[in-house]
Amino acid sequence: MSAPVRFVDGSAPVDLVLANDAAVASIAADLGGVASIGLVFPKWTDGRAYSQARLLRTRHRFAGEIRATGDVIADMMPMLVRCGFDAVQLRADQSQAVAERALSFFAQGHYQGDATDVTLKLVSLNNGTPEAALAPIETELKALMPPATPATPATPATPATPATPATDTGKNENVSIDFPGLHVRANNGTAQVKVGGVHVDADDNGAQVRVGENTSVNADERGAEIHKGDFTDRGVRSTFILASDKMPSGYHVVGYEARGPKAGPIVGSVGEQEWAEISAGVETLNIASRRSKTRKRLAREAIEREASNR
Repeated sequence: MSAPVRFVDGSAPVDLVLANDAAVASIAADLGGVASIGLVFPKWTDGRAYSQARLLRTRHRFAGEIRATGDVIADMMPMLVRCGFDAVQLRADQSQAVAERALSFFAQGHYQGDATDVTLKLVSLNNGTPEAALAPIETELKALMPPATPATPATPATPATPATPATDTGKNENVSIDFPGLHVRANNGTAQVKVGGVHVDADDNGAQVRVGENTSVNADERGAEIHKGDFTDRGVRSTFILASDKMPSGYHVVGYEARGPKAGPIVGSVGEQEWAEISAGVETLNIASRRSKTRKRLAREAIEREASNR
């Protein structure tokens, strides 16, 4: 089996070299004109270039060559491939044959779960509210999802015509239902439903769901936004999730979980996840579920296929 990476020496040119401590976002605007990027490992134990490669592939959809340079040893090969590297400049004392053999250890039946990037952030309130402190993170996450569809300009209202006597056609488009704990209003493509503490407002463009005072869900054709916030004297707990199946790579989820004392600071776990096609042996499997029983079944089938090929 041929190696999934290209082995190069120091004379092979590369369009751009990103410093090991530089943010990938700093070159995002220039990626359109770049065919190859070199990422540096100052020491083989320094894993920051793995994260840079993963961000280039998933968040910024970079499809060009990503080359590992610096203190790159043969044992790193499987992880390099999993993170998106497709070219390698080995350290001078390393053997290409040994590196290729390291890759062959996982050539058949290797399973890699869905890609997840998680970052911890410490957010200070600066005498402000938790909502204001977390707003910049929400803005950053929204930028990773499909943009909103520009609103269609409203057409000028036409002068009202004199009302004509109503006739009973049996097709009244206005609905009003009131029961204890249940209230429904519907009119010409819009609906409002209240059931206990749940409020639903829907129209042709999407729906908004509010559960009590702390939880809201907004959904339209681009995806869904879920926000749950508990801000009490006991402390702060806030959850924010954006989900969409309109990304080029398929289903995509970003969000955060933040907790902390009322006066701050707040610790936030910010994550990004995608469900994409992954390889197991010579087949490509589409993973549509993250349930453990599905993973076990896929692993078992991969093992059975490998056994049958021997």
